[in-house]
Amino acid sequence: VPCPIHEERTPSCHIYEESWHCFGCNEGGDVFDWIKAVERLDSTQAYQRLAELSGSSLSKNKPFRTVTKASKPVSYTNVPELRLQAHYAAVGRLTGVPEALQNRGFDLADCQTLLIAADGPNAVIPITGPDLTILNLKTRFNSPKGDLRYLGLSGHGAPAWCSPNINEAEEILIIEGELNAAACWLARPDLGVMGIAGTSGRVHRSVLKSKTVFVYCDDDMPGRAAKERLVETAWSCGASSVYKVDPWVMDACDIAGKQG
Repeated sequence: VPCPIHEERTPSCHIYEESWHCFGCNEGGDVFDWIKAVERLDSTQAYQRLAELSGSSLSKNKPFRTVTKASKPVSYTNVPELRLQAHYAAVGRLTGVPEALQNRGFDLADCQTLLIAADGPNAVIPITGPDLTILNLKTRFNSPKGDLRYLGLSGHGAPAWCSPNINEAEEILIIEGELNAAACWLARPDLGVMGIAGTSGRVHRSVLKSKTVFVYCDDDMPGRAAKERLVETAWSCGASSVYKVDPWVMDACDIAGKQG
C-alpha cells in the first residue's frame, strides 16, 4: 500500500500480521505507530484512539500500550516449496554476478555461496535465519522502482539476514542492511553477522545471549536511533558485552567494491 508517511509513486509499504514496514522510508512499527502515522496523532491521542477502536477504557495510571516492540514474539511464515525450488534452479543457472550487485564487492563464487540468483538484471537474495531456513526471498532492483530499491515476498515480515555461522560465533555484528551484512561476513567469516532490513528490522534475539555484540548503523538520525534501540535489545537478550561501532566513510558493500 502507499506509505502514510512519505509521498511516493510506487507503493512500498507492507502490512503484516503484527507490524508494518515501509521499504521506501524505512519507517514502521506496530498498530500504535500505524494509527499515529495514518491519523496524524500524537502519542496521547493515539492511545485514546486505540482504546476507542478496541472498546477498552484508557486509564491515566495504566497505559494502553504495555508491551515494547522488542519484547513481542516474532514468527515468520515459510517460503512456498515451489518458490524455493524455482530459486534454487535459478541459482544453478547463474553464470555471473547479477547487474544489481556489480561493483558492490561480490563475485560469482560469493553469489553461489550466498545462494543469490538473478531475475533479469535484478538480484534475488535469500534471507536466511539462524538455522539456515530461508525466511524470505528479497529482490534488489538494478534500477529503483520509484522510491523502491528492494521488494520482499509479501507476508513474510522483515526478518534479519543471518550468516551461516551465527550460532557458533562468539562475536556477532548487527548491521543495517542485509547486503552490508553479507559483505562483512565474506570479509570476516569468523564473525557472526546479522543484517537488519533498514532501521526498523527485527533481530533474531535467541542468538545474542552470552555473545559479544557489535552494533553498526548509518550515521543519520534514523540510524543513530536504531543503533541505540539495537544496543538496548542486545543487552535485554543477555549479551555479555555490547559495543557501538563508529561510522564508516561509506557502506560496507561500497567499501568491499572499491577496496576488496
